Amino acid sequence: MPSKLFLFRFCSRQFHLISFLFFIAFSSILSGCQINRNQSTKKSTSIDKQITISGSTTILPLSEHWAMEFRKKTGTIVNVQGGGSTNGIVSVKNQTVDIGASSRNLSESEKEGVKIIEIGLDALAVVVNPKNKISNLSTKQLGQIFSGQIKNWKELGGDDRAIQVINREAGSGTRSTFEDLIMCANKNTDKNNGKCYEMHLSAIVLNSNSEVKHSIELIEDSIGYISYGFLDQKVKALSLNSISPGEEAIRSGNYPISRSLYYIVREGNESVSTAQYLQFVLSSEAQQMLSSEGFLPGQN
Repeated sequence: MPSKLFLFRFCSRQFHLISFLFFIAFSSILSGCQINRNQSTKKSTSIDKQITISGSTTILPLSEHWAMEFRKKTGTIVNVQGGGSTNGIVSVKNQTVDIGASSRNLSESEKEGVKIIEIGLDALAVVVNPKNKISNLSTKQLGQIFSGQIKNWKELGGDDRAIQVINREAGSGTRSTFEDLIMCANKNTDKNNGKCYEMHLSAIVLNSNSEVKHSIELIEDSIGYISYGFLDQKVKALSLNSISPGEEAIRSGNYPISRSLYYIVREGNESVSTAQYLQFVLSSEAQQMLSSEGFLPGQN
């Protein structure tokens, strides 16, 4: 029969072994929790190190330029998408992107729950093929052209050739600005019975400034409008009301189709990376990049 001393030693060893195994198991659980906590932190940091921008195709090349420079400085990836101003505004409000880009003013309902940051100034240049003799139009004549009331260049002192209107797609901030400042500019005149001119249905409808500019180059009798930042010698910019699109005229507001460019974020819901990016965009360095893209620095 085992002695009491033997039983005591045996039980003591068993107790120590069980305690040791329990300690190992508990340590493993703590270590696992720490790993999960670290992985969660890394995941959160990784997500915060990415920003998504969508919206205006006018602002798209500028956002891409800024995104590259910002990544060099901070390591933060900025994903830039187009889709049009309306899409950008809706995406911010639906919380599917961090920043919306808009080349038009927001409606009162669109302003709810968001913060609007002016990032630059722009204008719409009305452009024709360089072979076109016309150099100036009134804003009223421009509205009549795009509504189909004026159909031939000879009605404006040009050649006897049919006008081919080139328009932007619905939802485009560029088109919305043109509609507000040109198609609705004379809505209170008796001739139009207090209504905005309606866009001509036979117009060619394109999805970007680049597409419009390229089509104007190819189609001799065409007319369209593009962002001032896309203007070059391949197309001819017309004066409007005898005012040509230029920096001084745009800044003063004398040029009839001037506009602001905006970034939009959800009110009080910016990530650290988003706040840093917006601070960078408004810096003197970033505003110089804006000028190199053909736009003008904002009023901020």
